[in-house]
Amino acid sequence: DEIRYSTGNQYDRLYSAEGSDAAVALLTWGHDQLVRRLLAPLFDFTRKGLEQHQAAFKLNNLVRYTWQTRDLSALRDYRSRWEQEARRLDTGRTAPNGLFPQEQYCGDIHTPVQSLNANSKAWRALRDLGAFLAEVGEDDVARHYAAAAAAFRPILLRAIDAATNRTT
Repeated sequence: DEIRYSTGNQYDRLYSAEGSDAAVALLTWGHDQLVRRLLAPLFDFTRKGLEQHQAAFKLNNLVRYTWQTRDLSALRDYRSRWEQEARRLDTGRTAPNGLFPQEQYCGDIHTPVQSLNANSKAWRALRDLGAFLAEVGEDDVARHYAAAAAAFRPILLRAIDAATNRTT
């Protein structure tokens, strides 16, 4: 009940990004029950140095699953897990520029970077979580995460603008 990146080699393990991409593809093709089972190992997986990056994938997986299937039991059953990840994204922007602090580039490249990709995924996770929670009537929590996403958006857009190379 894991969706591994590969088998029989050094990548024979779970990775958040790749496992999430595969789970979303399976969900798109109607494999709801399989994806429901895969949410648990994706939530439980962690790799030190990529916590914000992974939190965004975990929340995006849950929101995508529950929006598509309307299986609200997943929201309830994984509540302690998704609340922990949502708190991580809500309180983790501690870099001086308002973004998340540096994390390693990826699972097998440990160079610390401040990733616009990870920050963008985190913004999207907070935004979608707020929208979904509002849809199912969890208004106070929904407003909190919607406000967090709204406050984060201009910071993220400024960082993207500053990092964009327009010299071509």
